[in-house]
Amino acid sequence: MIGGLGGVGALLCQHLLQRFGARLTVVGRGPADAGGPRAQTLAYLTAQAGSRAGASIEYRQADATDPAALTAVVGDTAFDAVFALLGEGTIVEQIDALMAGATEDDREALRRAANRIRLSHSLDAALAAHPAPVVVFSSINGFFGGAGFAHYAGACAYQAAHALRSDRGDLCLDWGMWQGVGLAAARRPS
Repeated sequence: MIGGLGGVGALLCQHLLQRFGARLTVVGRGPADAGGPRAQTLAYLTAQAGSRAGASIEYRQADATDPAALTAVVGDTAFDAVFALLGEGTIVEQIDALMAGATEDDREALRRAANRIRLSHSLDAALAAHPAPVVVFSSINGFFGGAGFAHYAGACAYQAAHALRSDRGDLCLDWGMWQGVGLAAARRPS
């Protein structure tokens, strides 16, 4: 599970742990420091895993857009599938950046979009010896775009096209907004 401690990822992890007793490895770019939001989410999910026989969850810090780092995490581990979720912040944060017209925010949007594309290729490299399919969580914006979201829409369209050409049987789920989570989450006070 790449990006499994964010809003949508945490919901998916919880579902897989509770419903199927899954054994999950969650890969994230940042540390799961004590007291931080990732640590709180991981502690909650660990408790969920403890309530279901066979379920487990571990967190590995790595930049999944770096093929060498992701390959090191994957190693020779056997798994059934990979879920790829990359956080984009909230819709409120994206609209605030658009309204401010700040070039720094434009660069951040471009970086996030590039990370979605890099992840597709990093997964290809890391999973070269693994037949497991990748389930990519993307957005309907890849088909319809959206004012101020060209970077994001283009990257989402790329993810869908990349999954279609995969020999592993990858699947790209082009979601609309999730209520209260992911891009649709309300901005949290600073």
